[in-house]
Amino acid sequence: MERTLSIIKPDATTRNITGKVNAMIEEAGLRIVAQKRVWLSKIQAEEFYAEHKDKAFFAGLVEFMTSAPVIVQVLEADNAIELYRKTMGATNPAVADEGTIRKTFALSIDKNTVHGSDSPEAAAREIAYFFSRIEIIGEELQVPKILLLLVFWGLLAAAPVRAEDMSLYDAEISVDVTSENASVAREKAMSQANRQALMLVAGRLTTKEGASVLNHLNDNQVLNFIKEVTVESEKVSDVRYLAQLKISINGDILKAYLSEKNAPFAMVEETSVIIIPTFREFITDSPLLWEDNNPWRRAWTDNPLTSGPIKIAALDASAAGRITAAQALQMNGIILDQIAAENHSDEIYIADAVYDGIDGIDVTLSSYKDGSQQNIKVPGMRSPLLFADAVQKTKEALIAKLQQQSRTVSQTRDEITVLYDFRRLSDWVNTQRLLKGTAGVNDVVINALGGGRVQFKLMFTGGLERLLRNLRDKNLNLKPYDSFYTLEHY
Repeated sequence: MERTLSIIKPDATTRNITGKVNAMIEEAGLRIVAQKRVWLSKIQAEEFYAEHKDKAFFAGLVEFMTSAPVIVQVLEADNAIELYRKTMGATNPAVADEGTIRKTFALSIDKNTVHGSDSPEAAAREIAYFFSRIEIIGEELQVPKILLLLVFWGLLAAAPVRAEDMSLYDAEISVDVTSENASVAREKAMSQANRQALMLVAGRLTTKEGASVLNHLNDNQVLNFIKEVTVESEKVSDVRYLAQLKISINGDILKAYLSEKNAPFAMVEETSVIIIPTFREFITDSPLLWEDNNPWRRAWTDNPLTSGPIKIAALDASAAGRITAAQALQMNGIILDQIAAENHSDEIYIADAVYDGIDGIDVTLSSYKDGSQQNIKVPGMRSPLLFADAVQKTKEALIAKLQQQSRTVSQTRDEITVLYDFRRLSDWVNTQRLLKGTAGVNDVVINALGGGRVQFKLMFTGGLERLLRNLRDKNLNLKPYDSFYTLEHY
C-alpha cells in the first residue's frame, strides 16, 4: 500500500464542495486515512511550497492558499500517488480529462481545487508536515508478533496524554478583526489569537510575572509555541474576519522556555465548576432559567465547556425539574448540595444576567461556596453575539479568580523510584497515562519492564504531599517501602 497527501484548496472549501471532491476520490479507490481542516498562515504556506520560492507564481500561490481554510488529508491505495494524480487531472483544467476533479470543479489553472504529491519522496515529506503517525489510520503491519508488541508498546509509551488530559495546553479564542481586506484581517486575527492563546496557557503554568517573559516575543517567535490551530467556526466579509478558534500550545517547548527564564510554576488545581445561568430583561422581572426564551442559558449551551484544568459548564437540562431560577438565586442549600454531588462539582456559581439599559448586559456571578459576588459588565447591541461575548467574559473572570487561589511553588523537580505490578500490558499503559495527566507530574521514565512489573522514575514538581493528594484524585496511591514506593489503584 502507498500513501499520498491531498489538499482540497480554498476555491473548493469556499464553495462547500469538499464532500463532492472526496466522493470522487473514494470512487477512484483511494481510502482517506487521515484528515483535518486548517487555515494556513503565510509562514506555513511559504514553508510547504518552499521549493517554488524562486518562481514567479510563488507570491500568488501563498496568497491563494492562505485566503481560506483547506482540507489536508492522507490517501492510501495501491500505487496511490499515480492513481490520485490521474484522479485530479492536469494542472490546467482546460486540458484535463473529462471526469477528473479539476475538469469537474477547477476554476482556473491557479484555482485548481486540489493538490497531490508528485513522488514518494514528496509524499513522505508533505504528509509529515501536517500529520504525526498516530493521526493516521493504516493497515496493520505484517511483522512477527513479538516485534508488533514492541512497536505497540513503544508507540503507546511515547504517545501524548489523552486529549482531556492535554487540555491544559488548549485555548479557545474568539477573534474579530477589520482591516483593508479579508486576507489581511485574517492574518492579523491569527497573530492576535496565537499570542492570546500562548499567554492564556502560560497563565495556567506560571504567575502573571512569570508569563511576562513572553511579552517581548514577536509574532514569528510566538509561532514556535503553536502546535495546532483548528477553526471551529468563522465568518468573512470583504474587510472583516470573525472566528472561533481552538489553539493547541506545545507544552514541552513552553515549559522549557519558562524554566530557562526562571519563571516560577503556579500549580492550578483541576476544578469542576457548574454555572446556573438565570436571566431577566429588567431587574424587576421574574428570573428565567429553563424557559425557551432564556437567551442567556442558550448561549451557555452553545459554548458548553472550557479547556484546561478549570472546567466550567452550565447545569445540564436534565436538572430542569430539580431547581428553579428563584431557588438558584436564593442559594437553596439542600438542592445545590445535591446538584454538586451528582455532578462531582467542586463549586457552583449563579450567573444572573440583566440587560444594562439599551445596550449591554450586567452579569452578577455569585459563589455558592463562599457567598462572594463579582459584577461583570459586557457592552454591545442586543444579539446572540452579545450573550456569547458575555459567556466568554464570565469564564475569563471566573478562571482568573480561581487561578489566583492557586499556590505558587518552587520549580525544583523531585524524583522517586516506583514499582507497579500489572496483570496486562494495557493496565500499565492506562496507568502511565493517568500519571502523566496528574498535576505536578513532569515525566515518567521507565527503568525496567517485564514479568508483570515495571520500575520507573516519577519526576514531579510541588512536593511529595501535593503529589500524593493529586494522585488520590486519580484513584492512585503511593506507599513507601525502603528506598522506593509501590503504586496501587484504589
